[in-house]
Amino acid sequence: LMKTDAEQTQAQRERLQTIENNFELRQAQLETVQVQVEMLRLSQTLLDYEAYSWKSRYELATNREKVDTADMYSKILRAMDKIEHFEPYFQSNLSHVNALIDQNQRIDSPHNKALVETYQEQAEAYVQVLNRLKQVKRLLERWKQELDEQRTELPLADQLHDKTHELMNWLESIWDFELFTVDEPVIINGQVITDHRGITLSNMLIAFSILILGMVVLRFSTKRFSALAISRFKWHPNRVVLFNKWLYYLMVAGLVLLAMGMADIPMTIFAFLGGALAIAAGFGARNLLNNFLSGIILLIERPVKLGDIVDVEGTRGTLERIGIRCSHVRRFDGIDILIPNGDLLEKNVINWTLSNRQLRGSLSVGVAYGSPTEAVRDILFEVVRDHPSTLPVPEPIVLFEDFADSALNFRVFYWLTVSSEMDMYITASDLRFEIEHRFRGAGITIAFPQRDMHLDTSTPLQVTVHSGSLEHPPSTAGSLGKPGATKPSSSAGKNEAIPV
Repeated sequence: LMKTDAEQTQAQRERLQTIENNFELRQAQLETVQVQVEMLRLSQTLLDYEAYSWKSRYELATNREKVDTADMYSKILRAMDKIEHFEPYFQSNLSHVNALIDQNQRIDSPHNKALVETYQEQAEAYVQVLNRLKQVKRLLERWKQELDEQRTELPLADQLHDKTHELMNWLESIWDFELFTVDEPVIINGQVITDHRGITLSNMLIAFSILILGMVVLRFSTKRFSALAISRFKWHPNRVVLFNKWLYYLMVAGLVLLAMGMADIPMTIFAFLGGALAIAAGFGARNLLNNFLSGIILLIERPVKLGDIVDVEGTRGTLERIGIRCSHVRRFDGIDILIPNGDLLEKNVINWTLSNRQLRGSLSVGVAYGSPTEAVRDILFEVVRDHPSTLPVPEPIVLFEDFADSALNFRVFYWLTVSSEMDMYITASDLRFEIEHRFRGAGITIAFPQRDMHLDTSTPLQVTVHSGSLEHPPSTAGSLGKPGATKPSSSAGKNEAIPV
C-alpha cells in the first residue's frame, strides 16, 4: 500500500511537471508570435521610410522649385531619430533571447529543445529587423548627405527659410517630448488590452496652464461670492468662510479632472504618482493633514470666530482669517502672526469675545487720609456711569478696597463693548482724566507716598543756642534742629544746653 501511494505521488509530480513545461512552452511561443507581429509592423514602418526617401529624391530631381527641402529634411531627421531609438531596444531584446537560448541548450531534454527552437525564432525576427534598420538607416544617411550638399547651393533666402523651419521643428520636438509613459487598460471586443500612453511636455504644460487659470478665476469668484453673501444675503462671516472652503476644494478637484481631460492625460497617472505621494505623505503630510482637519473643525465648531480677540500663549490679537494650514492673527501693535490651526485646538486659547464683546475693566485710585469717602465713592460712580463707552447694565461697582500706608484705596469696576484691546486703554485713560478733574474740583487730594522718620540714639540730642546776628552765624554753629545748632534767646551772651 505504501508503495502504491509513492507511485501515485511520483506520477502526480511528473504530470504536474509536464503541465508546467507545456505552459512555459506555450508562453514562449505566444511571446514569439507577439514579437513577430511587432517586427512586421516595424518592417512596414521602415518600408514607409524607405518609400518616402525614394519618393522625395525623385521629386527633388524632377521638380526642385516646388519641393520644400526644409520639410523634407526635418522628416528625414525624425525618421533617423526613431531608428536610433529602435536599435538599442531591439539589440537588448536580442541579447536577452540569446541568453535564454544558451541557458536551455545546456539541458538535454525534449522540453528544452522545443524552447530553444522557439527562442531561435524570436532571435531570427530580431536579427531581421535589426538588419532592416541598418539598411534604412544607411539609405536615410545618404539622402541626408545629398540634401546637405544641395542646401548649401540654395540662395540665402531659401537657406534662411530652411533654418527657420529647422528651428520650428526643434521647438516642436521639445513640445512633443515624452516625459514618461502610463499603462492604460482598454477594452476592445470584450478583451482587456494594455495601451501605453505617452505623457508629453505639451500635455503637462496645457494641464498646468488650465489649472493656474482656473485657480485665478476660482479665487476671484469665491471673493465675489463672499462679499455678496455677507452684504446681500446677510450670512455670518464664519458661515461664508466654511462654505467657501468646501466649495473651493470641490472646485479644485473638478478643475484638476478638467485639466487632465483637456490635456489628454489618463487617470492612471495617479497610479504612477501613487508611490511618490505615499512617500510625501509619510514624511511631511502628517502635520499638514492635522492643521487642515483642525481648520475644518474650527470652522464647524467655531470655538473662535473671525474678529474674535484671542490670546494664544501670550500672543493676543484679532483673528483675521482661518486658512487651510494656519490662521492669521493681527496683534494690536499691527504685527501679523500666523498660528497653525492645530495650536488653536490643542493649546490653551483665551477667547475674550467668545459669547459677546463685553469685557470688564477696572481702575484703582488712592485718596489722602481724611478725605470724604462717601464723596469719593459718588464721584467715581458718576464718572464711570456718565462715560459714553461704559455700559449702564451691569452698572459700575465702586469698592473701598483698603486702608493703605499712605492712602485710602478705591477700585471701580465697569463693563464696556470693545472691538480691540486699545478700546479698553482709551476708556481707562478718559476715566482717569475725568476723575482727576472732579477730585480737584471737590478738594479731594490724590494720595502720594508719605514716610515718618524716627531717630534712635543712646543719648539725648544736645542743642546749643547762640546769640548774635543770624546773618553771620558763628563758623562753629550748626543749623537749628541738629546737634550743636544755635538759636537766639532772651539771655544774651550766655550759652545754654537744652536736653532734648
